Order: sequence, then C-alpha cells, then structure tokens
Amino acid sequence: MLRKVIDTGVMAGGYTLIACAILVTLDVFLRKLFGVVIPDADLVSTYGFAVATSWAFSQVVIDRANVRLDLLAARLPRPVTATLDVLAILSLAVLAAFMLERGWSVLRESWIQGARSNTPMQIPQVIPQGLWVVGLAVLNVTIVVVLVHSLSRLRRRDWQGVIDEIGIPSLSEEVRDASEYPAAPMARVTGEQSR
Repeated sequence: MLRKVIDTGVMAGGYTLIACAILVTLDVFLRKLFGVVIPDADLVSTYGFAVATSWAFSQVVIDRANVRLDLLAARLPRPVTATLDVLAILSLAVLAAFMLERGWSVLRESWIQGARSNTPMQIPQVIPQGLWVVGLAVLNVTIVVVLVHSLSRLRRRDWQGVIDEIGIPSLSEEVRDASEYPAAPMARVTGEQSR
C-alpha cells in the first residue's frame, strides 16, 4: 500500500516536472519570438519542482538510492555496518521530522493569513505548500516503516537483513535491480527479495 502511494506521488511528480519543462520552454520561445510572457511560469515550475522532490524522497529511501560513500562499509564487520546503517536512518528520521515540522508551520501560517503569491495569478500558497507537506509526511511514514523493520532485524542480530533493508546496495544488487526494474524496488518493500 505504501509503495503504491509513493509510486503514484512520484509518477505525478514526474509528469509535473515534464509539464513545467514544457511551460518554461514555451515561455522562453514566446518571450523571444513575440515578446509574450506566460504569467508565473517560473513560479509554477518552482512549485512543481518542490512538490515532486518531496515525493521522490520516499522512493529514494525505499530503493536505497541515496548517495553514500561505501569506502569503509565493505571492509567493516557486518554488525558494525548494520549498526551504522541504523544510525544513518535514525539521523535521516530526525532530519525528515524537522522538515515536516517546519513545512507544517509554513503551511499553517499561509492558511491563517490566506497567503497568495505576489504575482499576477495570485496563487493561494496553501495549494503548493499542502502538496509539499503531504510529500514530507509520506517521507516520514516511509522512514518509520523502514526503521521499524530495521530495528526488528537489528534486535534479532540479523545483520545481513539490516544491510539488505537500509544498507548500501552491493554491485551485484545494483546490476540485478537494473536488469529487473521496475520489479526490484517493489520486492524490497514487500519483503519478497531472496536472501
């Protein structure tokens, strides 16, 4: 269920980015050729980018696609690597919770004040900010789910299970995932991955 919500949000975000790229490209051509400006094209594309990014964060967590330095990870004992992975996801949880709290604060303030963009279209700020905050909320839920699974495995001393859940993907995993995509990311979430 969580993966379906994330996939839907990410797909919508991807289509939003494509639409924003078309809008900005059209704005540039119309401005250059005819001196016509599309109102708020840059602002709408900024909103689209922020919303799409907030939703993509969850997919990055589930797919273990975030950039990490694995220079030492391969050389450390599995218990140490697993413990460091859990500390990393805990740190990410703290950052995500802070982002959500700040985002909610901004959204609430915009709602109370009835804030609108200071542009010709007068876009109500609660629309893009609300979509952005929902993306951040999904990120927090995703991290909690992954963290609970990881802590459960850590408690059972299933070091490899922790590494498989939140650790740095091995080269063979990356090759396998690239050849099986999009089935591979779904297997991670549902626990159908062979160990």
